[in-house]
Amino acid sequence: MWCPQLRPPQTDVGVKFHVRYRDASGKFVWSQPYDTLESARKEAAGLELNAKAVSLGLTVKEYEDSKNAHRTLIKIAIEKFLADARKTKKLKTVTGYVHNLKQFEDSIGKIRFLDEVSKKTLCDFRDFLAGKGYEARTQHNRLMTVLSLLKKNKIKTDFSLTADLPEFEEEPAVPYQSAELKKLFEAMDAEETVRYKFFLGTACREQEVMYAAWQDIDFARGLRARSHDSIHARSQIFGNDDEVSRHHESGHVDRQD
Repeated sequence: MWCPQLRPPQTDVGVKFHVRYRDASGKFVWSQPYDTLESARKEAAGLELNAKAVSLGLTVKEYEDSKNAHRTLIKIAIEKFLADARKTKKLKTVTGYVHNLKQFEDSIGKIRFLDEVSKKTLCDFRDFLAGKGYEARTQHNRLMTVLSLLKKNKIKTDFSLTADLPEFEEEPAVPYQSAELKKLFEAMDAEETVRYKFFLGTACREQEVMYAAWQDIDFARGLRARSHDSIHARSQIFGNDDEVSRHHESGHVDRQD
């Protein structure tokens, strides 16, 4: 890409600086003189842009708007992403998105448009997080937020979560032993006992227990109906050592009295 050029001074006496650029007809011309090199450099970037705009009968602002009409500013994309997330996600999740994307914005420097985001941009964000002392798991989670933003806007990169991030080991959940469960239940009052027997007997998660309703329970058949997941579980507390298995489909859960 050709860039406007500065004419070097020929003498130290009464030095003036000129910028050589293409005018509206495409012809190379010299600009008016500038008293300092700084002022010439400042004007150089805008001269050819102005000439291109004039050749199309546009103002510079109209030309820039037209040129970028089909591009999405990162700031606007993030605002829309967060607005959509607030409609479907929990407050804690959205708060995490806000924090992660703010850090991403802090890491990208002068990049303004979403289509400028590349593998290098994401690697720079990874290094930005690593430089602040974040572990691999945190880097992974925060990059996942950015990748979700890009996916929503149909932006693809060659960034790989396996090849471009340091590995980390998932820590398996360690279930309570029977003796530990016994101690826990001995310390509970009547309401807590019912609540946590429900957790154990259904293998439901916190939100599922919070929003469970009477109509979800089929007392005649001893089942808990669920609209999204089918959980088949037996808990040690009810005398069964079967492992918990989850299947993402509509179904029911055996209820233990």
